Amino acid sequence: MQVLVAHSDKHVCERLKRELLELGHRVLVAEDGRVAWRMVRGDGGPLVLLLEDNLPLLTAANVARRLRRVNPAPYRYCILLGRAPKEGLPDAIDEFLQPPFYKDQLVARLRGAARLVELQARMLAVRDALAFQATRDGLTSLPNRRCIMAELERSMARGITGVLLLDLDHFKKVNDTFGHQVGDRVLVESAAAWRTEMRNHDMLGRYGGEEFLAVLPGALASDVQKVAERLRAAVDDLDIEAEGQEVAVSCSVGAAHAHPGTMSTDQLLKAADDALYAAKRSGRNRVRLHELTGPLLDLSQLIEDDTTAER
Repeated sequence: MQVLVAHSDKHVCERLKRELLELGHRVLVAEDGRVAWRMVRGDGGPLVLLLEDNLPLLTAANVARRLRRVNPAPYRYCILLGRAPKEGLPDAIDEFLQPPFYKDQLVARLRGAARLVELQARMLAVRDALAFQATRDGLTSLPNRRCIMAELERSMARGITGVLLLDLDHFKKVNDTFGHQVGDRVLVESAAAWRTEMRNHDMLGRYGGEEFLAVLPGALASDVQKVAERLRAAVDDLDIEAEGQEVAVSCSVGAAHAHPGTMSTDQLLKAADDALYAAKRSGRNRVRLHELTGPLLDLSQLIEDDTTAER
């Protein structure tokens, strides 16, 4: 464990440092409060602080208070080196150790500090795990519906936003033919394929069942088209086998985008949903873009026409 010793008396610093090293700890030393603060204010650093009560330039209590305010996690255990304060310990200090700082007392304080720090670390790990589970889809590990919808709200509040609704074609037939385990595998592999084709700042989430929602911050129509077609092609290229047979996998994509203030979240999703149904009706395994000022565009056909023109 890394320990900070902050004391204005060099002899005290050296003695505590020597004893802490003998106990197997890593030690940092500071001779005033400002140096101590610079050593602990980052995310890493010592988990236990031994602070002289009247540190020069910045008192022990102020170092501890700043630490609690700026870096509340991970928890740092603060021990005041000095006589027991008549008015009680400052709110940010955990306990005190009064001189002459006998080694057995130091060992006892550090043992208690280590237990509390470990307990805090476990609590934070549990909290983070619960927070992750609350926002993730259990099968694909993608953001769940609530999480992806919150991201859509944030993106629309910031600026231009594109959305893609992706629906796996004939997914019920996959489940009926090969079973739900294979269906789950199709969902997982499709999600993984989509993630590799998305831009770094985009987010993909499971919208429900075999339907997924992609949020594309700052995406204009051309951006939406390119990403949508890459995602469609990624699933079309999947090679999945079950019971010695190839599992045919494809997806239809409904795409839309909006400028800030032009429509609500529900309206943008409705536009993408309309485009998705148009893709389904026109044969599946294709992308349709909802143009707010015109008819739905079949992007697959547009790409084919462009390729023909180039030839």
